[in-house]
Amino acid sequence: MGVTRLRFAWTLSTRDIAVKTLFILFGLAFAWPAQAQLGRSRALSPSKPTQTPTPPSAPTLNLMPLPKVISASRNIKLWDTSGQPTLQIDPNTGDINALALGTKDGQQMLISGGADGVVRLWNLASGAPGDTFAVNHGPITALALSPDNTILAVGAADGSISLWAWQQGRLLAAVPAHSDAVTGLLYAPDNHTLISAGADRQIRVWLLFDNGRRIVLRSSILAHDAPITGIALLAGATQVASVSEDGYLMTWNLATGAQIRRIFVCERGVTALAASPDGKTLATGDSNGHIRLWNAATGMPLAFQGNLPQPPRTLLWSADGTMLICGAADNTLSFWNVNTGKQVACIAAHDGPVRALILAP
Repeated sequence: MGVTRLRFAWTLSTRDIAVKTLFILFGLAFAWPAQAQLGRSRALSPSKPTQTPTPPSAPTLNLMPLPKVISASRNIKLWDTSGQPTLQIDPNTGDINALALGTKDGQQMLISGGADGVVRLWNLASGAPGDTFAVNHGPITALALSPDNTILAVGAADGSISLWAWQQGRLLAAVPAHSDAVTGLLYAPDNHTLISAGADRQIRVWLLFDNGRRIVLRSSILAHDAPITGIALLAGATQVASVSEDGYLMTWNLATGAQIRRIFVCERGVTALAASPDGKTLATGDSNGHIRLWNAATGMPLAFQGNLPQPPRTLLWSADGTMLICGAADNTLSFWNVNTGKQVACIAAHDGPVRALILAP
């Protein structure tokens, strides 16, 4: 009987060992791939990243050279064809709202106007300051230089327009042109027709006589239902286009004041306007951050559309009409190929919104 019990115990022990061994082997077989996969997952996705991911960088310059432009915010910068600043001017006078270019004594001069109500001249080659003259009508909101380089028209926040023999710093004439701020000024090619736009919703056409010593209102157009934000000449200076906070792009016959076209652009308002050098295409920027192109003759939208995180403040065409430059509320300058619809470059240009743009010589 003792032998029988011993054999039974040995048999049971052997069976238990075999069963346990099988369980261990099966457990290892199933556990190993899971552990290996878990190890790989941990290696690929650590629970605590070692560094913060770098945000996507702005679009970089491709092989296409950029137009040379001058931009203004609280300072002024001249940009070369590679998108690098070659000159910086720091007036320390607040926001700069308008720029113009002229020639004085054989030198290229940059003309600026802004929040301090003073017109300032700068030598474009060196950035050295030149003459200044106070307009005395509040902040300067618009500038336009006559085609013959002699008469500077200055629009101000109080709605006035003043005419200056800018090379001598001499006031020629002044007129209370609008009941609110002047938001745009343009000279016609004839040298004595000046077109103004205002926050009072009006477009006005002025005639200059006696070498700018007298300015006379020729016609007035109540163009929009909200402040006008930009104007541009079309069709050999026989038409003017305008955009407004009311969300519309309009075109007008300058001789008769008749409306030619009314185009809805954006329910939140249109913020910028520019006409191509040949006058055949209009570019608009709106409060949704969109840049659109329009056929000036038909009013039909073109396929191009640029998108920005903040509204465009000012638009400018390159001299050959192949590129559109945008200064935006997010402090950037962006360059767009109008033939491909692609953004060529985007530059963090200033520490504040880009308020004015002009092509550099």
